[in-house]
Amino acid sequence: MALFRKFFHRKPPEGLLEISERVYGMFFLLLGVGFRVCFLILALLWDLEY
Repeated sequence: MALFRKFFHRKPPEGLLEISERVYGMFFLLLGVGFRVCFLILALLWDLEY
């Protein structure tokens, strides 16, 4: 239990939380753009068939 406390009950280094928020925010932004582009391509291809 002491080993658990040693590793998981410390404060993160300064700025680490802000960096991780930016990385995850950018990841989800790019993921959303990727889904929109794929959906747009599929919609255009489906529209061309009919």
